[in-house]
Amino acid sequence: MGRLEWFILEDDAGLRALEPEWRQLALSIAEPSIFHSPEWIQTWWAHFGAGRRLHLAGARRDGRLVALAPLCTKRGRGGIRVREFLGSEEADLAGFLLAPGEEALAPLLARFVLEQPGWHLTDLWCLAAGSGSAEALGSALRSGRARHEVSTLTINPILDLRPDDWDAGASRSMLKDLARQRRVLGRQGKLALVFPNDLDEVEAALAELRALHGARWSGQGELSRLQLPDYWEWVRAIAREAWRQGWLYLPRLVLGSQLIAVGLYFLYERRLFYWMGGHDPAFARHSPNLLVTLAVVEDLRVTRAADVLDFGRGDEWYKLRWTQASVTLQRVMAWRGVRGSAAHVWRGRIRPWAWAHPEWSRPVRRFRRAVRRLAARAR
Repeated sequence: MGRLEWFILEDDAGLRALEPEWRQLALSIAEPSIFHSPEWIQTWWAHFGAGRRLHLAGARRDGRLVALAPLCTKRGRGGIRVREFLGSEEADLAGFLLAPGEEALAPLLARFVLEQPGWHLTDLWCLAAGSGSAEALGSALRSGRARHEVSTLTINPILDLRPDDWDAGASRSMLKDLARQRRVLGRQGKLALVFPNDLDEVEAALAELRALHGARWSGQGELSRLQLPDYWEWVRAIAREAWRQGWLYLPRLVLGSQLIAVGLYFLYERRLFYWMGGHDPAFARHSPNLLVTLAVVEDLRVTRAADVLDFGRGDEWYKLRWTQASVTLQRVMAWRGVRGSAAHVWRGRIRPWAWAHPEWSRPVRRFRRAVRRLAARAR
């Protein structure tokens, strides 16, 4: 099988040097994901790497990269060190990257990762249930000494666009209503899906998305993440990178000259990833975001540019009205010692409870976002 060499990289120079091999490996797996790509990871790292240390664990066979676990270590209060996937909370899918024919390395890679020092809590999000990564980590944890748990995080709805009956799992009442909404709006003008032609138009469309997203959350007494300067710069940066790579899919639904809604998607290796959207509140009664989705599906059915519409993690109602097919996403946590136990209680118990009870967590979230906004302005 050839000589196998394991490695750990923990500096930016190592990350940059690994990029060409990483890109080739990410494109070679059975179902490539933009969240596995070095372009996504490096852009995220440039904006959110502060307070974290790289921890790229992998293996080469006869000098060729065949396995990679893209991780980092976050240092928190009390010196608690948390190991997590790069991209973490901004990625909808995570896992190990294994070259075709090298899938049997997954258990070895899992053990290699877990045996490394320097962490109190390993917190790995968005592993597809039943995947080689999830199975390998579960097996390694069961045979190891660290306390651990594997839990269901959420689902990731997906819509297969290839068959003629692509809409078999969609809500009949929704499709009938969208047809009616189109007729109603059609009496006021032409309804069209418009895409940017250059980087200036990309920036303009992103600014519109920010404004619409902000208006929506402001109406609910919340501050949109896009109003946070650091987060906004990350969104702009990943959109610009996607434009350079030919991955950006940024449709604007317009009625004549009026903007109704904007959607931010990424088209990567025949899979369209939905990320976020915004609409004009004045058109809310016409289901604008659902109208954008329908127009996007129709566009892809004509152009044949994608096989799958990936709605991203989360079981929001508007996703489940389009499809009943989904991938279950898991969360794997392992912890060591007192500090690891404390971190597990906070991240694995208290924070999930807060997410499930927004009426209690909303004031805290508002306060933290306001502080982030003020801090960014001060800088």
